Amino acid sequence: MRKSLSLTLIGVLALSGLIISRPSIAYSAELEIKWLEKSYNYIRMYSEGLAAVELNGKYGFIDKTGKEVVALKYDYVSEFKEGIANVSFNGKYGYIDKTGKEVGKIKYDSAGYFSEGLGEVEVDGKWGFINKAGKEVIPLKYDKVFNFSDGLSMVGQGEGKWGYIDKTGKEVIPLKYYDIEFFSEGLAPVALERENTIKVGFINKAGDEIIPFKYGSAGYFSQGLAWVESDGKYGYIDKTGKEVIPLNYENVSDFSEGLARVSLGDKVGYIDKMGRKVVDFKYDKSCDFLNSPPTVPLRYNYASDFSNGLAKVKLGEKRGYIDKTGKEVVAVKYECASEFSEGLARVLLNSKYGYVDKTGKVVVPLKYGGADDFSEGLARVLLNGKYGYIDKSGKEVIPLKYDDASFVFVEGVSIVKLEDKTGILKNPLLKKENIKVEKSAEKSLIASPTSSKVLVDGKEISFDAYLIDGNNYFKLRDLASVISGSKKQFEVSWDGDKKAI
Repeated sequence: MRKSLSLTLIGVLALSGLIISRPSIAYSAELEIKWLEKSYNYIRMYSEGLAAVELNGKYGFIDKTGKEVVALKYDYVSEFKEGIANVSFNGKYGYIDKTGKEVGKIKYDSAGYFSEGLGEVEVDGKWGFINKAGKEVIPLKYDKVFNFSDGLSMVGQGEGKWGYIDKTGKEVIPLKYYDIEFFSEGLAPVALERENTIKVGFINKAGDEIIPFKYGSAGYFSQGLAWVESDGKYGYIDKTGKEVIPLNYENVSDFSEGLARVSLGDKVGYIDKMGRKVVDFKYDKSCDFLNSPPTVPLRYNYASDFSNGLAKVKLGEKRGYIDKTGKEVVAVKYECASEFSEGLARVLLNSKYGYVDKTGKVVVPLKYGGADDFSEGLARVLLNGKYGYIDKSGKEVIPLKYDDASFVFVEGVSIVKLEDKTGILKNPLLKKENIKVEKSAEKSLIASPTSSKVLVDGKEISFDAYLIDGNNYFKLRDLASVISGSKKQFEVSWDGDKKAI
């Protein structure tokens, strides 16, 4: 059971784009664009109304008018969460609010995000929590802590000593487990070491052991069932611990919309909660699997979870979509296909991108050199080296004339670059009086280009990367392209409905 904290960070950075600012100030007569005055080295997308900017190695924040509301004096800043941002100054970490006021002292060796009103802080390798007044409400005594979820935080002390605390700091579940995970549907998978063997079971929020410690690994409960593994075979249990679907599969996924992907041999299909096959095992294994799961005919090479009634499948090198009966509603003929976002999916055929609806109809012609998922009614597209945005009818609402642009609109704005100018572009589809802008968890980060290398089947391959705060980051899509065809291949897409990668 691996924690996903670092992966979340990489996911946020991985879809970032390069945007470099130059001095200028004006408003467009055609679109609402605020051209920025300063030559910022990079600009993050907005979070809670503010965007982090950097100039000459110092960070601060601007609002949606381009005004600097937090002075550029910090060595590092995070995005805002719960009205608080993590900052670094002279080698120490702390927090500020949206006015720039410091929350307590900037005195910690490290700091995390706020969750449920509390922020993670560390000194000399020991972690605790402070509140929004800057008071240390949970002592700094743990080797590791995680964000609060449903009133509980996972904490660790020493090797193989994990448990849970509440927001008063009370250890409500003793630190005795080898490994633990977050609660889902009232239960959490946890591991104990017994007779030099690690076994997994489930506990409730009172710490009661509800399901015996007898599995090699286990997942979260989803729609009343959780996958479990023993001796390399996977199946499902209910909340009483009953094995309702036998451990016969080589890999499985969580249930989604009443179905789960499972694998037998080298093919993937779908099963329902009774364990009945609903889609033959004809698709190739999905990269999302724990190792590889089945219930649509096992003839496909790839199969995703169901979302809004459809699942993406791959047969050979072609992709399409099936419904819950296994019918191919979008022909399996595309070179690439994304998950659906706002009712449409990106598809690639003959090296050209367009969009299809859930009936398989091409609603935006396949003519673009690049395309992204829809967000706030618009999608970024690329044609002849220039970026712009289209609506869901295919109309080019924002002309394809920009040298760079954010891959999605967030909080009603995107960042665009035109020649030597960088500006804040308002979404022209949004009307204040009748449309509410949804907050997005994803942020675009502007970074300096560099390169990275991976070893694929013994061969070293270079690809583009981005230098951020002295570290190399890469786009997940670039990595997916590099390792396509290998045993580790995977696909990346933006879920516009869930606002997630």
